[in-house]
Amino acid sequence: MTTEKIDKLAIEVSEELEKETNANLIALSTGVVLRTKPVSNIVFTEFQKKHPQPKVPVWFNKENDRNESNPNDPTYIEAMRNWQFEVGLGIVDLLIILGTTFESATGNAPKLNDEEWVDDLEFAGIEFDRSNRRARYLAYVKYVAAPEDEDMEKLMSRVSGQSGVAEADVKTAEDQFRDKK
Repeated sequence: MTTEKIDKLAIEVSEELEKETNANLIALSTGVVLRTKPVSNIVFTEFQKKHPQPKVPVWFNKENDRNESNPNDPTYIEAMRNWQFEVGLGIVDLLIILGTTFESATGNAPKLNDEEWVDDLEFAGIEFDRSNRRARYLAYVKYVAAPEDEDMEKLMSRVSGQSGVAEADVKTAEDQFRDKK
C-alpha cells in the first residue's frame, strides 16, 4: 500500500470517527450542547424493582364465596396514576443523568457551574441538593438547558434510541414530565 493510499484511508477513518462522535451531540434551543450515550436496560429494571406497581385490591364476593380482584377501585386507580407518574419521571431522570453529559454552552446560555440559575430555581421554589453534582446536573438539564418540549423530546428520543428503550415508554415518560412542568 502506498503512502498516498494510507493517508487517504486515515482521512476516511478519521472523518467517519468524527461523524460518529458528532452524532452523539445534541444542540438544545438554549445553546447548550449535551453528549448522549446509551443507558443499560438493567438500570430501568432495577429502578422498577424499587418502585413496584400498586397491588390490585381484593374484596370478598359473597355470591361466589371467594376473594376477587377489584381493579376498578377508585383508590387503586389513583394509586396507579400516581405510580405511573412517578415512574415516568424517574425514567426521564435516569435517561438524563446516565444518558447525557454536558459538552458546552454557547452565547448567553447559562453554564452548568454558574450559581445564578441555581439561585433562580431556589427562588422559584424548585429545591434540589445544590452540592450533589448529579442533582445539580439534573436540575440544570430539566429546568435550564432543555426548557422547550422539543428539547426534551429530542433528548429522550436520542438517549432512548441508544439505550434500546421502547419509543412508547419514552413517550409516556415525556408526557409525565410535561404534566409536572
